[in-house]
Amino acid sequence: MVDITANAFNIVSKLIEKRESLFESHGFVLTEKTVNNLPGGGRFLQYDFRNNQKNLTLSLLFVTAADGDGGGFSANLYNATGGYLNIHDFLQLHGYVAEKLLFTYTKDVPDFPKYVESFLSMLDRVFSNQLKPILAGEAWESTPIDWLGYK
Repeated sequence: MVDITANAFNIVSKLIEKRESLFESHGFVLTEKTVNNLPGGGRFLQYDFRNNQKNLTLSLLFVTAADGDGGGFSANLYNATGGYLNIHDFLQLHGYVAEKLLFTYTKDVPDFPKYVESFLSMLDRVFSNQLKPILAGEAWESTPIDWLGYK
């Protein structure tokens, strides 16, 4: 089994960059890749993409799984008027259970690269289907933010 804690950022980076055409086919161009610190410790990998034609920003974040904690992806869309759409929450709100499950994993996942590939393939399908009107600029739906008691 791959030591996902040590290699996860490299694997995720390699697979996102290999599949950059997935994002480009939906009008998104990579603008920035960063590694950021989490407030409680740890780090996350962030890819920002921009669709200038539709005035949308996509932020794709990845956090590794640790002992007792799941890891996975967060994908968020932002529009020019400050609208926010969390893709996981959008899928959950609309009853797409199978798709939303791929946003998370545990550290004992048997094939981590396959998990990342499956996530990216699912994201491509969601862009082409459930989010197609939003990415085309024909509709917008903001998802509520769960502040977890911090607001």
